[in-house]
Amino acid sequence: MQIQSGIRLGRIMIDKLGIDPNSRIAVELDMPTGLTIWDLDAGAKYTIRSTANGTSAEREDFEVPAWMKEIFTMPDDRLKKQWDDTWEEGWTEKRETIFTELVRRGVNMLPA
Repeated sequence: MQIQSGIRLGRIMIDKLGIDPNSRIAVELDMPTGLTIWDLDAGAKYTIRSTANGTSAEREDFEVPAWMKEIFTMPDDRLKKQWDDTWEEGWTEKRETIFTELVRRGVNMLPA
């Protein structure tokens, strides 16, 4: 999952939805009518729909997977080691989550 900071949604969107600007979020496009925003720190899922009658936003709670919570709390050096040790797995959802979490934290991901 590609992790970003809430502020990337823009001030109007985070204010309207009540998302913390520093919260970990992921966005999934639901073409052609909307998108889903996952607030991974709050365990909230927002389904945004756009129709001829306007735009709607629905919020529902969801359980953040345990493996994801573990990634979010892991120290940088341990998380970087996990990234380095699992390169043979290819580009999996877990490795994508590790990579984007490290980038979000400002860890240099370029090879030494």
